[in-house]
Parts: sequence; structure tokens; C-alpha cells
Amino acid sequence: RAPDVALQHPLPDHVELVNYLYGIPSLRRLFLGVGRFPEGEVKPIYASLERLVHIACAGSSGFGKSSFLVAVGHQILQAREQVTPVMMDTQGITFTPFEGNPRLCYPLVSSETDIELVLGELVGEMTRRASLFSQFRGCAKLTQYNELVAPEERLPVIPIFFDEFGLVSDNKAISAHIKKLVQGGRKCGLYLIAGAQTWLASDISTA
Repeated sequence: RAPDVALQHPLPDHVELVNYLYGIPSLRRLFLGVGRFPEGEVKPIYASLERLVHIACAGSSGFGKSSFLVAVGHQILQAREQVTPVMMDTQGITFTPFEGNPRLCYPLVSSETDIELVLGELVGEMTRRASLFSQFRGCAKLTQYNELVAPEERLPVIPIFFDEFGLVSDNKAISAHIKKLVQGGRKCGLYLIAGAQTWLASDISTA
């Protein structure tokens, strides 16, 4: 029997982000990692944020979940597109490399009270944008709106990073805000990129 070709190219333990970025990063081509394809070759995986919609990553402590979020965060903060990311971490550790970055929509958020307030404001921004879109017939998403208005009126994409979400998932107000953002955020240019130890229904509401 011929050896399994997939075993001939094992996945690396880690990869260097700089080896997979070419030129100025873009929301249309985010590097997510490497994968082993059917023919057995290990190749980089890229995808656009709009196509991904929202991202949920899971991993036990030490398995690279936070490193993945930081790698995506680096690309988004350097992206050629207009962005104002939000970065929340209940432990206040993951996103410290980006502290003080001028493109951030808010300073780094870590306390449960501040997370609830910021998420509430983001829900309000989503509602405001939906109202703006309704002024133009057939305008259903951010890219369409930005093509219809003057350059100074264009709205930025708001990627919302949230590490260790599971630690506050039992907060009803936070969960309600997250639910609204997940259900209606994409067309308004708000994307959730969240990490947790697990995404089991026993730990986090399926809603």
C-alpha cells in the first residue's frame, strides 16, 4: 500500500508571520495560517474579512489562540483600508502589543463594565449605520454606502477583537450585545473576531 501522502508533509509547530505578508496588508487577503492540502503539500491560507464574516477561534492555554488573534490584529491595524478596530480582553494581556495604536477606536478594554459599555456603543453605531444606509435605495452594506457618499463621509470597517470571551459569557448584557452584533454587524462593517477556551453550548449560549 502506498504511504499516505498527507503524512509526508507535517504541519509546522509555528510559522513566522513576516514570511507570508507581501506589501501592505489588506482586509481582502488576511493570512490565517497554513494547512495541509489534499495533495499533501503545506500551503498558506488567506481569506477576506468580508467572506469570513465573523471568526471564532478556540484553544486551550498555550495552544496559540491568542497568538492567532494578535497575528490577525497586526494585519488589520496595518491594512490599507480605513479601519478602526476595537480590542477587548478580559485578562488584559493579549492585545498589549497594540496599546496606544492611533487606529484603535477605543483604548484597550479589559474590565467587564467597560466591555459592556463599549459593546453597547457598538450596537448603537450599527443601528446608526443601518439608518444611514436606508437613505439610499438598494444600499444593503458598507461597501455600497461608501461608493455612494463623498470621501469624507465614508465609514471605516470596525473589526471587534474579543479574547477570553468565555469568562464573561454569562453576563446577560454582554451576551445580548454580542448576539445583535453577530446578527446584524456584517452589512454595517462590524466584524467579530473572538477567542475562547471552547465554543461548547454548555459553556456559551448557542444564540
